[in-house]
Amino acid sequence: MTNRQLGIVGAVALVMLVITIVLYSGSGASRSDFVSGTPLIQGLDTGQIHKVVVKSGEKTVTLTGTSKGLVVEEKSNYPASVKEINGLVIKCLEIRLAAKVTDKKENHKDLGVTEGHEDATTVSFIGQGRQDSPKAAGKDEDKDISGNGGEHVLVGFVKGKSAEGSMGVYVRLLGQDTVYRTEENVWLNDKPIDYIGRNLVKLDKEGVMRVEVKTDKDSYTIARDDKDNDKVVLANIPKGKKAKTWDVGSTFEALSSLDMADVMPAGKEKLDWDATYTAYLKTHISYTVQLAKKDDKHYVRVSASFPPDLKITRPAKDEKDEEVKKKAAIWEACETAPRFTRRHKDWVYELSSYDAEKLRKPFKDLVEDDLPDEIAASHILISYKGAENADEKITRTKDEAKKLAEKVLKEAKKKDADFAKLAEKHSDGPTKTKGGDLGTFKKGKRAAEFDAAAFKLKVNGISDVVETKFGFHIIKRTK
Repeated sequence: MTNRQLGIVGAVALVMLVITIVLYSGSGASRSDFVSGTPLIQGLDTGQIHKVVVKSGEKTVTLTGTSKGLVVEEKSNYPASVKEINGLVIKCLEIRLAAKVTDKKENHKDLGVTEGHEDATTVSFIGQGRQDSPKAAGKDEDKDISGNGGEHVLVGFVKGKSAEGSMGVYVRLLGQDTVYRTEENVWLNDKPIDYIGRNLVKLDKEGVMRVEVKTDKDSYTIARDDKDNDKVVLANIPKGKKAKTWDVGSTFEALSSLDMADVMPAGKEKLDWDATYTAYLKTHISYTVQLAKKDDKHYVRVSASFPPDLKITRPAKDEKDEEVKKKAAIWEACETAPRFTRRHKDWVYELSSYDAEKLRKPFKDLVEDDLPDEIAASHILISYKGAENADEKITRTKDEAKKLAEKVLKEAKKKDADFAKLAEKHSDGPTKTKGGDLGTFKKGKRAAEFDAAAFKLKVNGISDVVETKFGFHIIKRTK
């Protein structure tokens, strides 16, 4: 590997990293002749990097190259994100110094640049093998750290407190006493999870054709409408119910971007896998998410499959563009499925409650009563002293009003009862002279409690006693 590559075993350097190394690795004003704007790290040969360690307080991140690629040691050697590691290297190489602060070691603690200090973050780039460069040796922080000549710090630094009256922070190279102030603040990710690609599945929602959800209590299917491909339909909705459009859509698109909150090796926890979410794509690939819940935490394992008996052919040169794209997408899906499953088969992921609940949403939460938007009704209002808009002549108490309402309700529900006459006799509402007729009204025009009862009634149905701020109502739906 050359000094234009990220030298961690198994890594392929990004173009962005190569550009950064070209810009900064070779530049170098000497520390004795400090020049404002000088990079903190000079001359780093990235081809020698075997490991990167970030320590902040009690948190440690160890990014190591292995025969299988980059891994995060603190996450059971889970594959690391090359993008995130390259981002760390770039940030470190881009640190520029604004001023020299002190050469005195006794000032380190006050500036937060002592390793292990509560305000300190230490970044070490570690090499493997014999240390050939004499300039790297000298102080304790630069010595062989493996105990057997295996690993040594190539270069490292401590980021300390925010500099007073400045946008920058205090920094010190390992093995040196000089402390500098940087031109700008330095933000460094210091948690193991920060160096893992958190996205598990990211599907183009337009390519999803059908979703199946199975739990220990129920199962259901959401699929694209045969007549309108832009709509999705929940299957087998019971009579008198209708789909909650937003909730159904949210469940259907749950894999458009599914991110993990944490990861652990499969088998570490004993889990009851009681739900399954499967998305079927137009390219014939399907993604399956198995779900479990333990101690208020949600876990998943993911896989992908492709029909083994599906005959696929590579696109021919003389085919139309659309047909070529279609075949190419299917061919790619055939290769993607086993690769995706291999990557994730040894791992279990923790999800946020928000994401997990979309994947295992109960059928009952996807439907609601199929109520009309507009009805006609009559009512009998029994008011009481102190109720809103109550007539000043009313002297009955709230308890007395409720008892009267229950008595009138019994009369109203008798066979051949005349609701209009009962309203004229007992109602305290302004529609009393009209037999309680409210005419036609839309949902939301009346008190929420009134609407909730009225819109559930069948035509000619009579409600139980309904309490609102106006008193006690008996409602009859007329249309």
